[in-house]
Amino acid sequence: MEFELLRSLQIVAREENLTAAAEKLCVTQPTLTRRLDNLEQECGRKLLIRGKRKTTLTEEGKLMLRYAENILSLYDRMEEDIYNFDKLISGELVLGCVNTTAVSYMSKVVGILHEKYPITTYYIKTMAAQEMEESIKEGTVDFGLLYEVIDYNQFDSVRLPVTNYWGLVMRKDDPLAKKQYITAKDLQNIPLITPEPELTRSILNGWGGIDPDHLNIVLKYYLTNNVPPFVQEGLGYGLVMDNTMDLMKVYDFAFLPLKPERSANANIIWNKHLELSRLGKVFLNELQKMVEHKLVPVRRTEP
Repeated sequence: MEFELLRSLQIVAREENLTAAAEKLCVTQPTLTRRLDNLEQECGRKLLIRGKRKTTLTEEGKLMLRYAENILSLYDRMEEDIYNFDKLISGELVLGCVNTTAVSYMSKVVGILHEKYPITTYYIKTMAAQEMEESIKEGTVDFGLLYEVIDYNQFDSVRLPVTNYWGLVMRKDDPLAKKQYITAKDLQNIPLITPEPELTRSILNGWGGIDPDHLNIVLKYYLTNNVPPFVQEGLGYGLVMDNTMDLMKVYDFAFLPLKPERSANANIIWNKHLELSRLGKVFLNELQKMVEHKLVPVRRTEP
């Protein structure tokens, strides 16, 4: 079945007049009539009710038109994309992310881009900060979302309007859960479940006179979603950020912020020494606009 036959049916349905439809299609009326006859012969059904002044569709014709509209829309999109191929944004973007609700910024940007450029694909990888930085340096991850201190010799960044706070997560029946916050003294003699050593040191080093190397760390975690089962088993208290509490809801844990507070800002980083792809550039542009206008609210638990 040729596209010109489907297009003829489409225009006749819109104009409801063979003469007007022929003018729209830039063909003579006999040519249009011949096309419609061929279409009816091909499908073996009467598709049109041809009156003196008005031509309308039969029920079979309406069904045919519904499919024709979808086929022609896709065909038109294909023609446009092929014609504009040199201007088309395509490809894959690999995004790294630590466990955080701030990922809503990434998801919002991806949603906007995928609607504009539907032949793009995206790969989100949950990973620890150190692995993410190495992957961005190697070029296997395009953008990463993390909370660490940024090496500005290696990375460029966009700071998100998201601030989160460190604290301890514990079972609600734990004696410490009755407190309002956690002090340095509270950490001295309790078993702790902490992030990778470099991050733990950056959080606690000098906080309340603490030396992180002398704390009772019984378990070091790579990803926050691995913490809850060990806290539930009573192995220790999890040092996490408040933005991970959605992960803890199934366990009904208590979260107590550190005091004095230890906060961190979310950042999206990329390798400043590698040229961004066209998709990477439009991702960054959309992200910057979103941050500037604060279009994505992210919940925050106040300490």
